[in-house]
Amino acid sequence: MRIPFLAHPHHPRPARTRLVTLLGLAALGAGGACSSNDTTNPSTTPDVSVVPNAWQKTTDAFSPNPFTLSLASHATVLWRNDDTSIEPTGGTGGTGGTGGTGGAGGNPYGARASLSRMAAGTAHDITADDGTWTSGALVQGATFTHTFTQPGTYPYHCAFHPNMKGTITVTP
Repeated sequence: MRIPFLAHPHHPRPARTRLVTLLGLAALGAGGACSSNDTTNPSTTPDVSVVPNAWQKTTDAFSPNPFTLSLASHATVLWRNDDTSIEPTGGTGGTGGTGGTGGAGGNPYGARASLSRMAAGTAHDITADDGTWTSGALVQGATFTHTFTQPGTYPYHCAFHPNMKGTITVTP
């Protein structure tokens, strides 16, 4: 199967090669910052934790929040999903309330929220409000790091549960 926007009859490289190249270039263009998602080292002490029942919370879904760091001494932030709670099916809570915009028992976050119940505990993600970085789905115990390269205030949220909001403040 060929993906039309990646398959081109005048380019001999397979579409898969072009996709990997495009993804690599996109990662390099993300503001010069680095991110990683690691599910193999849950014993690492996080800078920021996703707290239990976070899917029901707003700014208290992340601890500490806000988190402040200095570029001079600590430019990388480590998040860990410590949410051991199980989000009920149907998308209760969050900005949509019980049933939310999906109607009675519906899912106010759409199909993406079903990803948040992939394993024991509730999965979350860490996504910059401006979209420049994201962790992807973090199951319980999984970690994500992001290295900040410029001072500033960086708001973020969980794309599965948009009511969950956090802020990283980076000082020089």
